[in-house]
This record gives sequence, structure tokens and C-alpha cells, in this order.
Amino acid sequence: MNDGFMLQHTINLKRRPRLDSMTAVRLYNLRMMADGDIKYFDIPELAHEKGWRRVGLPHKKQSITLRVDADVLDFFKSTGPGYQGRMNTVLRAFVEAQAEQGVIVR
Repeated sequence: MNDGFMLQHTINLKRRPRLDSMTAVRLYNLRMMADGDIKYFDIPELAHEKGWRRVGLPHKKQSITLRVDADVLDFFKSTGPGYQGRMNTVLRAFVEAQAEQGVIVR
């Protein structure tokens, strides 16, 4: 399913975030549990069930100035950090849909 949203994470293994002692203990205890003993009832639904998808290598980006309606910008900003990337994903989905319909994309 591809409804135009993108989920992308970058992990720098050289600069892992520090864990507080309580989180470290909880992770240790979780590692020691058998898979069958782990309770999943409080885990949120998976990202792909919300229409998010993993992406491959990013396309080369180009910086532009773009005028959009204030309410459109407010909506994307309300989705949190990375809103410009989500705007790009929506635009890319539109381009891909047009290409699938045979519209010439130049």
C-alpha cells in the first residue's frame, strides 16, 4: 500500500543515544525473556498498517521556493519534524500516479 507517506530512519552506530538506567534495565529484562513470554497488547500498530512505507536510496533533492496555501502548510507542519519530506512524498506519489495513467512526466 502506498498512500504517499514515508518513514525513514538513519542510525549512527558510532553515536548511539545514552539510555537512562531504568530503560537499560527494561531492555536487559526484555532480552532475557523468551519470545512467547513477551506481551504485545500495548505496542502500537505497525507503521505499514497506517500506510507508511520504507524507502530505498533517496533521490537527489533540490532546494526551491514554493508557495502553498497556509492551511496546507499548517497541516504538514502539524505532523511534526520531517514535514517537508512528507510533502515531497505526497508530490512524488502524485507524479507516480500520473505516470501510471500514461501522463507524460518531463
